[in-house]
Amino acid sequence: MASRIKSLVGAETIRDGGSLAASFLDEHDGRWILFLKLRCKFGNGQIEKFGFDEPVLIDARAESRPPNTPSIIHSSLAGPYSSLSWREARELTSRFSEQASNLDEWASKAFTEICMVIASEGKLPSNL
Repeated sequence: MASRIKSLVGAETIRDGGSLAASFLDEHDGRWILFLKLRCKFGNGQIEKFGFDEPVLIDARAESRPPNTPSIIHSSLAGPYSSLSWREARELTSRFSEQASNLDEWASKAFTEICMVIASEGKLPSNL
């Protein structure tokens, strides 16, 4: 899958406490998401962050996700996924690091954080 990816289109911090996601398009303009799930614990109005799970590549194309219903709308993160090694995730992000300068300020910052987390193989960077 990752070999067919052609462009970086976005990056963001997820509102679950700080998971990270980068969005890419493949050769057919299908959307894929590199996702780094934050390992954390919530308690007493605080969040304790431990690091990140190994990266996954999510097939975010609408036809790959469960169908929406009148009461449930599935997120693009609900698509099927495959695990990536830290090396594979590093190769993917390095292929598109130059394109990060085309992102807006927030997305560019999120992509930088994604690269830092991948470089440290899931350890929590000091600025997070």
